[in-house]
Amino acid sequence: ISKVIMKKIKDLSENELKEHGYESKNKMIESHKVYYGDRVNNDSELKIISFDFKKGPLLVFEEN
Repeated sequence: ISKVIMKKIKDLSENELKEHGYESKNKMIESHKVYYGDRVNNDSELKIISFDFKKGPLLVFEEN
């Protein structure tokens, strides 16, 4: 994890919406209501989590 940002839906930029696959704030709200119910609105806070992937050895853990 390289970065975590907390933002309200109403504060998201058009670019941020598009980066996460949404055409509009209303589309994002409707999508999130499927999982979180009617409590989702423009004032709902989101966590935007960014990852950096680095080339290196693949670690595999096996249960014994």
